Amino acid sequence: MLAGKYRMSPAQVDQMLRQVTDAAASVGLRYDLPGTFVGDTLDGHRLVKLAEATGRAHALTERLYRAYFCEHGSLFDHAELADFAVDAGLERSAVESVLRSDAYRDEVDADIARAAQIGGRGVPLFVFGGRYAVSGAQPTDVFAQALDQAWRDGVVEFAGGDATACGPDGCELPARA
Repeated sequence: MLAGKYRMSPAQVDQMLRQVTDAAASVGLRYDLPGTFVGDTLDGHRLVKLAEATGRAHALTERLYRAYFCEHGSLFDHAELADFAVDAGLERSAVESVLRSDAYRDEVDADIARAAQIGGRGVPLFVFGGRYAVSGAQPTDVFAQALDQAWRDGVVEFAGGDATACGPDGCELPARA
């Protein structure tokens, strides 16, 4: 399915999956991609939109990644999705309400359209300043280049002061001179 979706040969898909697995291993993550299912992740994305409203988007995204890449969890089954969302701190009743409806679909569709406009093609997709995108598993220097360009163009604002440390709540870089 990935070969057709991204217009890649089976060998290219295998190489891409190896790169993702190797990139994960380089930072201590154990991805188990063989046997994972491919499908429509719209409902998972809609739940992330719900989680944004309660400040739980990062927790849910992390839980969904762990479920999919490490545990062979299904991102396509509503019962499993609901369990993952509850694990991340969302209220089950709100999650089930979203899954029974089309809530947040327009927001997800708008995100997809914006990603296409800036050249987003793979997953995960990281967008900096709404203008620069890094698709898929990429080396850290690709991220550094995108961040540097966004910083130079003034489209990314960082929390400031003179701190340069990163912690569990993010990074703070010195203010632009």
